[in-house]
Amino acid sequence: MKNDNSVRERIVEAGIKLFLANGFAGTSVKQLAEAAGVAKGTLYWHFKSKDQILEEIFDRFATEFYEPLFKKVEECDGDFLTKFKVYYKTITESALEKKELVMVCTTISGELAGTNTDAERKIRDIQMKFHDFNKRLLEYGKKEGTIPADCDTDTQAHILLGSFAGMHLQWYLFEQSFDAGAYARAYRWSILRGLGVKSAE
Repeated sequence: MKNDNSVRERIVEAGIKLFLANGFAGTSVKQLAEAAGVAKGTLYWHFKSKDQILEEIFDRFATEFYEPLFKKVEECDGDFLTKFKVYYKTITESALEKKELVMVCTTISGELAGTNTDAERKIRDIQMKFHDFNKRLLEYGKKEGTIPADCDTDTQAHILLGSFAGMHLQWYLFEQSFDAGAYARAYRWSILRGLGVKSAE
């Protein structure tokens, strides 16, 4: 089949838009095929089910959103606050650049919670990698003394995960009514203060 990558890309892009608009359960294979401009048979040639389309979207989220973040922070030389500045700058810029991708993964994660499906297991594994990365970063700050010694880094890593999801949702819902830059700076300040960091600037 010619232009396999182009067809596959159209199907994935249709999935991002429709899952975000209608939810995963509210989107049919027929709708996905129509939005991608392909026959249902063509869609099934590329993906066995709409679950596989969602799993590919999750893979893209990990590759395009998390992996560049991990790389930039790990390559950054400096103390915890320097690394955290790179961390926060990267994650907020990526969230703006890949708005639909971030939002569909955030909202569909909630829809899948408790379903025990392959897609739920995939997004949980992806998010646990982010949790583990957050925990390592917090341990780094704890070791140098920037974060208090009694900080439970495992729990705080989960809180960071949840708070970023909520922050992005609020950002997208109200982006027309407030200064996104000021919001991002205030949120960063709140996180650092919540971690017990005295110098949150």
